[in-house]
Amino acid sequence: MIGTIHGAGSYVYHAYKTNERITLDGKPDEPVWSHVNSVMKLSLASGQGSNAVVTHADSISNIFCKAVWDSASVFFYVWVDEKTVWNQRKGRDTLGFWMENAVEIYLDDIGDNKNFMECDLAPNGSITDIFNAAKYSGTGNNTVLGYDIAGIATGVWVRGTLASTYSLAAPENTDKDSGFGMEIKIPFASLKQIGPSHIDIMGNNFHTPPHNNDSCRVNLFYTSCPPKAGIPDNNDRVNFAWDTDVGIDFHETSKFGSMFFIDSLLPTTRISRARFEENPSLPRKGRPLKVKASGSHLVLFSSPAEVAEPRCRVFSASGTCVKELAPISAR
Repeated sequence: MIGTIHGAGSYVYHAYKTNERITLDGKPDEPVWSHVNSVMKLSLASGQGSNAVVTHADSISNIFCKAVWDSASVFFYVWVDEKTVWNQRKGRDTLGFWMENAVEIYLDDIGDNKNFMECDLAPNGSITDIFNAAKYSGTGNNTVLGYDIAGIATGVWVRGTLASTYSLAAPENTDKDSGFGMEIKIPFASLKQIGPSHIDIMGNNFHTPPHNNDSCRVNLFYTSCPPKAGIPDNNDRVNFAWDTDVGIDFHETSKFGSMFFIDSLLPTTRISRARFEENPSLPRKGRPLKVKASGSHLVLFSSPAEVAEPRCRVFSASGTCVKELAPISAR
């Protein structure tokens, strides 16, 4: 375990090991994701601005993240309910994704507000990775943009239409999206020597690959700006966080949650799935469900891309829910 964790609070995540190959396409269709029951659920961060921002936040009801690791990398899967998915900026190390749509991941060793990594990931696949020598002061003097996390990779799946502009008049912004899924790979070795002085941000007691119960400080954020007639700015964005104690100060690593790496393999057996279809005669909550006949009953599996904790419901022929199972076990 990494030394003393400064100010460790109630936000704790246990990431389990996998030997399964994960294809980075934004879809959690590898069997291992269905076996991950530990979930980071993101909530509205404190210190938001106008009523318009809060109203926009109400339309984003489901944001969560799961994590697994293998001998070389840590993997994250993120799902975001976003009714309008858009990015105008693009390219490596482009600043300003936080005024559009962006998932942000921060990693530190003990939460001492120095020598930590920031990674901004856009739905259009762009990556901005930043080394922070110290807590952001408002001037940018403590940040180094010109370094890359070697081997970082991401894949995105948009359920809807990805718009390339904030303009309300754009056809892509007139439809209603369901959201997007994102898979991210961050190699452990790339976190051991980063920044201008090849600093080990994970600490001397973090092993590569991790030993059982090695840990670090982590937080995840999602920022969203709704399309508008003018150029969006900081007053338009809404912020979500896993550890909401930080408010809107994303760089306060002393208030981050803790992620422990558990050296225990997750199963790789595939959970029983049925073909993807909609059945309007059955109860549903606005999203398609997976349907499978089981004797005189129907078994409905929630779509794994959008559901943090997979559930299944068994309905009788009359449409009455007679059983609910959570999480789905391999069978």
